[in-house]
Amino acid sequence: MEGSSRPQPPVRNLLDGSLQVTGNSDILYADEGISRLLDIPVNELEGRSWFSLFHPFDRNRIDAAMKQLESAGQGHAVLRTANASGATLYLYVNLCRAEGTNPGGDYYCLVQNLGDRTGYDASQQHYERLFSLSNDLLCVANTMGYFLEVNPAFTRVLGYTREELQRTTFLEFIHPDDVDSTLKEIRKLRSGVDSLYFENRYRCKDGSWRWLAWSTPASTEEGILYAVAKDITERKEHEDHLLRMAKFDFLSGLPNRGYLEEELKRAMSRAGRGKQVLAGYFIDLNDFHLVNERHGHDVGDDLIRHMSVRLRTLLRACDFIARIGSDEFFVLAEVEQSAKALHLADKIASLLHNPFTLEDGMVKVSASVGTTLYQAEVHRDASAFITSAERAMQVQKQKHKQLNAGNGSRVAPA
Repeated sequence: MEGSSRPQPPVRNLLDGSLQVTGNSDILYADEGISRLLDIPVNELEGRSWFSLFHPFDRNRIDAAMKQLESAGQGHAVLRTANASGATLYLYVNLCRAEGTNPGGDYYCLVQNLGDRTGYDASQQHYERLFSLSNDLLCVANTMGYFLEVNPAFTRVLGYTREELQRTTFLEFIHPDDVDSTLKEIRKLRSGVDSLYFENRYRCKDGSWRWLAWSTPASTEEGILYAVAKDITERKEHEDHLLRMAKFDFLSGLPNRGYLEEELKRAMSRAGRGKQVLAGYFIDLNDFHLVNERHGHDVGDDLIRHMSVRLRTLLRACDFIARIGSDEFFVLAEVEQSAKALHLADKIASLLHNPFTLEDGMVKVSASVGTTLYQAEVHRDASAFITSAERAMQVQKQKHKQLNAGNGSRVAPA
């Protein structure tokens, strides 16, 4: 070291650089040699932890060298670092006590640039190659929420540069709906519990979202996490498609009867506890078969799609609408009083009576609407509730037939 007031590190003539370090591993003094080696100004080195200068994957080597230092007064390791241009350097690091200091006090970090002088461990080189070439997303992070290292798959899948991913906490990239569950998982990792499988969504640079499935061993004592993630977006999209096929009607896009019964069970449970009235509306198009007979099934399908849109426009976002048959629909609504439930039934019938403008022209149909109000002692299950509304609809349909007997179809030509 240049100043005569500073103690000289041992074997100074063999060094490419040296650091004087406090017992807390913060750099107290850095010489010009290591500043040139890393291409980092001395004033930017001093005050940093010397651990931060080296590759996070080498932290186990640093830990081993520190243990040697504590037990024997000397520690050794071959570590990787990168200079300002990004080039990887292999450095031989010797840790030794400053003269006259006790264990736990200041020590030296003496550095030699090995360059071509090392036959670096072949398995380590294979490991680095796997890290770079893996299609899985591999990373080193800490439990404070920052990426320390990411492999190229991360940048390829998410679209960010390595520096952009490291610049801010990784919670900034996670879907808002997944933040709480992710924090819960991190707390488990901090407590020593492995995360064998965990899913969350990450925002890509283009604004889209990717589903990632994580496998992460519990954190080390230093709060370091080594994680592997697989991009499962296509699988999740396929699962969502299958779920929609199982719960939704293909033609109208509305929930089907099975989904209606699931929702009705939940609504009946709420009705038993709350003050609101649960109302069900069974809707059946009158003379729908005449549309198919006169204009073809394509026009009939188009009418069903337009009817679905009209129902969604009429009703509140909290109301549940399902297609439960060819020309049969069911609306589930929670209203404040019975009078409002009956008013909504008239509103549905009136709105559907208006002509539908389809690609082949204008078609006019009417609908019979049966209304039922939930009664716990009568409607023991979802099926009984639906049947009750269907019976009420049949009464309305019979009135429609009597009213229009002898007058012909109410279906206007397309």
